[in-house]
Amino acid sequence: MNIAVAPYRKAAPSGAADSQKTSPTNPLHLRLEGVGKTYVSGQRRVEALKDINLDIYQGEIFGIIGRSGAGKSSLIRTLNRLEDVTTGKVLINDVDIQSLDTNGLVKLRRRIGMIFQHFNLLSSATVFENLALPLKAAGIRDKQRIRQRAQELLRLVGLEGKEDVYPSRLSGGQKQRVGIARALMLDPEILLCDEATSALDPETTQSILSLIKEINKTLKLTVVLITHEMSVISQICDRVAVLEDGALAELGPVWRVFGRPEHEATQALLAPLKPKISDDIAQAISATPADNTSRAIVKFFFDGTAATYLPLGILSQRLGGDLRLLQSGIGRLQGHPQGELLVSLPYQQHELAQRLETINDLVSTVEVLGYAVPANA
Repeated sequence: MNIAVAPYRKAAPSGAADSQKTSPTNPLHLRLEGVGKTYVSGQRRVEALKDINLDIYQGEIFGIIGRSGAGKSSLIRTLNRLEDVTTGKVLINDVDIQSLDTNGLVKLRRRIGMIFQHFNLLSSATVFENLALPLKAAGIRDKQRIRQRAQELLRLVGLEGKEDVYPSRLSGGQKQRVGIARALMLDPEILLCDEATSALDPETTQSILSLIKEINKTLKLTVVLITHEMSVISQICDRVAVLEDGALAELGPVWRVFGRPEHEATQALLAPLKPKISDDIAQAISATPADNTSRAIVKFFFDGTAATYLPLGILSQRLGGDLRLLQSGIGRLQGHPQGELLVSLPYQQHELAQRLETINDLVSTVEVLGYAVPANA
């Protein structure tokens, strides 16, 4: 079915385009300056990262997202020097971590906890023995101190009393909670999350994200989270960087990136989250009005820049009063209403465009999808 689309698109409100440049008020914690990473195998060279510049602030949850092969894992591994950069610098608290000697690198890694997609627990060790590993590796042999720390963290992650259980007796979500507790054993200041929820079912994913958010709030950790799921970013992150083919495609507060994605990669990642027009409405739409009783089918898009609420009464009044809601997909992200409304309006050939012009301060985008007879609209 071919549907005529006549979009009206207003300019971004003053200052909205610069929102991605706004820095949080907390101190700078991590900085990447021109970071590049090239892998060489024989005659083959692969640029995994290309001139990445990022600032990450103390106490924020910073998301890194991209499609498969975008460079996410390479990037997060440069933050604790599991990967050395080929070009550029990674600075933590203004210290170039590439300049650290072996002793300095060991101390750095004790300040950075990491949780993994597949948990990385020793199956032959109990929960307590898995948690004890980081402290023993750090030279701590006081069993009472180790057990006390393990018990504190098991309470924090909701696994109190599971010290002597083996991983095979735990669910996926419980294993990840053990992984989180283990990452916190040395009281780090940074927590790296490498696809921490990708192996979990949706319900368990929600609980793990809530736990990470609570840990961030309670322990004041800086959290860097990589994922390929935009829904994870929307639920937990303050800001997000989008990677594409090793380069930084987009950067900004989550609400801004979701509401007005500028790069094709971001738009593709967000596509599964966009509401689809229901089949019965789509089938009823025609490209031209049947007669003067036809109603225009119009989609209003809100990107979060126009207002902190949706003024439905004013919207209806300006459009002539006879506004019918057909479908709605509005949510709130970081205090900004975002999403789409699908409505029908009386069709008046000479007045429709003029009426739509009157609401350009209330909505971000207007699209006339077509027309339908009143029985269907």
